Amino acid sequence: MSKTRNISIALTIGFFISLMTIIIIPNIAIAANVRSSYFWSRILWTIFLCTISWISIYGYIITSSDKNKHISKLNASFSSISFISIPYAILSFILMIAFTFYSKGEEVSKLHIILQVILLAITSILTVFI
Repeated sequence: MSKTRNISIALTIGFFISLMTIIIIPNIAIAANVRSSYFWSRILWTIFLCTISWISIYGYIITSSDKNKHISKLNASFSSISFISIPYAILSFILMIAFTFYSKGEEVSKLHIILQVILLAITSILTVFI
């Protein structure tokens, strides 16, 4: 097998481990009777962010091995997206768990969604200017 193929397989395995973690931890930690109506949308949002992070990691690693000048510019884009999206995905997951534990009503869920939108705006702006 080629080196790129081995890296691709390792990254794919890492991606699926992350997905399973995002799905399993909230389902174990939060009882079904305590979950808000936003529970699954929060998990789907975190999966979406995780997917963006893994795509940027994959793009960065694959393009870093290519010496083509055009690819090097693309590599810089992937690295900046990774630099921003990974901490955001992790913070989003932590917020999802924290707000679900402290969720006593739909107001807290709405506050969580508002915070996610604000974080998304900040992340998007940082990604554009980095």
